[in-house]
Amino acid sequence: MGKRINYVTRDMLSRLSKRLFRRCQLLEKWMLSWKKRAEELETDLNKYDELGCAMSKRFMDVYKNNLELWKLNQELGEQNQQFLKDRNDTIRKYNFLVEAKKEVEAAELAGWNKKLPENRNYKFEEFKADVLESGKIRYTVKMKNIKLPSGKKIKLATKEDKK
Repeated sequence: MGKRINYVTRDMLSRLSKRLFRRCQLLEKWMLSWKKRAEELETDLNKYDELGCAMSKRFMDVYKNNLELWKLNQELGEQNQQFLKDRNDTIRKYNFLVEAKKEVEAAELAGWNKKLPENRNYKFEEFKADVLESGKIRYTVKMKNIKLPSGKKIKLATKEDKK
């Protein structure tokens, strides 16, 4: 058997070239479509990048504001603790005054009333109410000589309640 030789006719080449041309046109159309899609995606990516940067900046601003609020909250908590301590101390002092009222005469009580916070000469250091480890309260009041408007001299009740 001999070699078989295949001949290509001009008509065959023409059809092949037309098919290849249509295929190239189709591939070019696809390439343009994909190129356009890639450009759209790149534009979207740039937009998302800008939005991400803006969100990061906003997040940092919110974080800084929250940090400032947290610090203020801590300070207010400390102030609240001090307020509660002062309030409890005042309540203890008031309770002592109520208890002492039973043992103190009216003139002496009037002298005590002069020590209320409304009187600017009042010194809080002269009266102490301490909570002991046992949970009981120890009152300490310093003595003070006072001259009443009637001219009578009295000493304010000095009591150290040791419990």
